[in-house]
Amino acid sequence: MQYTVTIVLVVLALFFHRHLNLLLNTPPGFQVENVIHANLVYESTDYASYTDESIQARKQRVAQIDEALSKCPDISCWTAGLYSILDFDYTAEFQNAKGETVSLNQNFASPEFFTLFNLKLVEGKLPVEEDGFVVNRAALRALGYTSLEGATVLDFRMKEFVPDLPARPIVGVIEDYYSGHISKGVRPMLFMVSPTMRGDVYQIACQPGKLSQVIDYLRKLEREVYGTENFQYSLLKDDVQKLYKSDQQVATIYSAFAFIAIVISCLGLLGISLFDIRQRYREIAIRKVNGAMLKDLYVLLLRRYVGMLLLAAVVAVPLAWLAIHYYTADLVVKAPVTVGLFLAAFLIVAVISVATLLWQVNKASRINPSEVMKNE
Repeated sequence: MQYTVTIVLVVLALFFHRHLNLLLNTPPGFQVENVIHANLVYESTDYASYTDESIQARKQRVAQIDEALSKCPDISCWTAGLYSILDFDYTAEFQNAKGETVSLNQNFASPEFFTLFNLKLVEGKLPVEEDGFVVNRAALRALGYTSLEGATVLDFRMKEFVPDLPARPIVGVIEDYYSGHISKGVRPMLFMVSPTMRGDVYQIACQPGKLSQVIDYLRKLEREVYGTENFQYSLLKDDVQKLYKSDQQVATIYSAFAFIAIVISCLGLLGISLFDIRQRYREIAIRKVNGAMLKDLYVLLLRRYVGMLLLAAVVAVPLAWLAIHYYTADLVVKAPVTVGLFLAAFLIVAVISVATLLWQVNKASRINPSEVMKNE
């Protein structure tokens, strides 16, 4: 039983470390390095209190921020929208040219959004002078299109308010990327792109090696506009890492449990083998008198425990596979479960267990038969 539980825990620990490595090493499909996510606009959210004068003053402050960002030589590109590239998770229903309804992840973006994150345009163009729809490959497939030819989309929710609302053409297709946790897979996304798109969430791409200079520049800018250097910001690279914090915790927990199980198994094995081998000293002495070789005694004494290991592995493999299967059933992207995973777990447990036994077996195989017979 101890061996079975130990092998299962080792398999799970190895799998979750493999899964974590997959998540951390799979490129998300967009620019991550040298990107700052910042809240630079600190204005009242009590919109009922705004007057014409306060609205104009707000616009001037926001315009001052925008102008300063555009003039900074250490900033290569910036965009202001409603969400971070990792935050938007709003699903809406759209109709294709056949009238079929499809659920798509909807976002609003400016043309600079695609430039900043290096999102590759694979077909069509980005609307830079007027509003337009852009989708990723997954959304194009979900809508039932293979290319932009004849590809249109109709906002199903807006149609309820405007019954004669016409369908609009899709003007561009971008490459797929992971907009959140990689295990959730690629979402079918539709972007309502507008050159005049505005929002209070700033995403800023810095020139290589200029990250700290840009942060200092933003502090100075906030002091000029709002009289304070305090503003909320985060690095996109860190935000991506935070997505997998729970996965790191799971891998650590299973590793700890596997280590504890191995220690308990070794202690139990040590106690059992001490008693078992001591009881067989007379048998060992007789075999040595009858000409048994050292290797024969090793086989004799280790055979039982190797058999226990093999039996435990036979039981543990399906249990571990079922545990992994149920845990990852809802994951779109996950690490593969291979034979090597189970072999590695078995070898880890087997090597540690045999090492625990070896010194006792070695001691027993070298006993003096005459001493044993005298004591008996």
